[in-house]
This record gives sequence, C-alpha cells and structure tokens, in this order.
Amino acid sequence: MKTVKKDTQTGRWRRWFLLGPGSIIALIVGVGIAVAGRLADKPGPDPNAGHIVFEAGKDGRLQRVDSPSVPRIPIRRLWKPGPDLLIEHGSALKLSNVQRSQIGKLNAQWRTEKTALELDLCTAAQNASARVQADETGDAASQSQIVSGLAAYSQLSRSYEESRVDFWRRAAALLSAEQRNKLQQLAETYGRTHRP
Repeated sequence: MKTVKKDTQTGRWRRWFLLGPGSIIALIVGVGIAVAGRLADKPGPDPNAGHIVFEAGKDGRLQRVDSPSVPRIPIRRLWKPGPDLLIEHGSALKLSNVQRSQIGKLNAQWRTEKTALELDLCTAAQNASARVQADETGDAASQSQIVSGLAAYSQLSRSYEESRVDFWRRAAALLSAEQRNKLQQLAETYGRTHRP
C-alpha cells in the first residue's frame, strides 16, 4: 500500500510504503500458513482407489487388467455410543417423554463425568509425554520410566471406557424390545454410512 507524504527535510512530496519489512514478512508467513492449511485439508488418497494393472488369473499367473475384479471393501466406523445418541435419534426410536427425561438425566451425568475424565486423561498424557522427553542432562527416559508414565494414562483410559459403557447400558436398558431392534438397525446404518 502506498501513500503520498511530505518529506519533512526537503519539503517535497514522496511516496512511502506503509508496510515495513516486518509487516511484509508477517504477511508472507500468514499467506504461507493459509496455503499450508488448505493443502492439509485435502483428503489423502483412497487406498481402495487407483488403477490396478495386474491381477492373478485362474492359473495363478499375473494378467494385465483394466479394473479390479474384487469389490471395494467398505471401512466400518468404530462405534462407541453414549446416551446422547438415544436423544439424538429419539424421534426414530419413538421415545416417550419419561424415557427422554430419564435418558437426559443419564446424559447430563455422563457429560459431567466425561469432562472430568477427559481433563484427567489430558493431564496424564502431558505427564507421560514429559517423562518421555529428555531431561536437562540430555539423558532420554528409560523404558521402565516410559511404561510407568503411561500406566496412569492407560488406567484412566480404561476407567473412561468402563464409565461410557455403563452409562450406555443404563440408557439402553430404558428402551423397549421394539426400540432396541430399531436401535440395532440404526447402528448398522451408522456403521455403513459414516466414514472414520
């Protein structure tokens, strides 16, 4: 950006850049970060896509082919539901007002416990990471130090999963047999239609 300013020494009007070298460098870095972010957002190559050139024939020999004869294998999503899933699909499950209320209370309790567990997990992960880092003398942590540092995180992770499963079972127990069948259908659809 240019502007015209009067030079105080000569009294003449001159053009001066309003952006100094620091501003220009910051602008270049900002553009670089934006471009890198755009490139990072692009999805990677699909492992099931691409052109297969050779395929084994009936006699076990490789033959040139234009397209694969093996169908694309869908990847099922890891499904770890919580009580909120029942509330989210309440209309499809035809939840009664009493069921919604009870599941809502369980969901509120789960969210409170989940928040505390996630905070503990974050702290344990930071502590484990700190133990893995080299200390001030430059010595790296031993295997036993690393294992002991991860033990707390592993225990918290197991507690988190046990708690999630407990809340899920308690919420699902409030459903009728017909609602559980509908939930099973939703779970199968969810696994097929949602990508990891």
